Amino acid sequence: AMGARRIVFDSLDVMLDLLGDKKSERREAYRLHEWLIRQGLSAVITAKSSEKTAGIAFQESLGFLQFMTDCVIMLNHRVSDGVSQRSVRV
Repeated sequence: AMGARRIVFDSLDVMLDLLGDKKSERREAYRLHEWLIRQGLSAVITAKSSEKTAGIAFQESLGFLQFMTDCVIMLNHRVSDGVSQRSVRV
């Protein structure tokens, strides 16, 4: 009604964690994707991965989202031997 063309969801992983199982998480992510298309909205959707869900575990849990998007930007910050290392992957 207000004519919005863009929307931000911060943070999708929190919502998906409430569902409890991977099948429900995928179903809701696809429902959100379809809703965005029907509404003609562009979205910025954030999802946090912790140390325990980084890498392969992240791919198994939220990695499917990468195939539903036009662009994925991954920000990483870790401390190795007292040195802070940050990276951006597009």
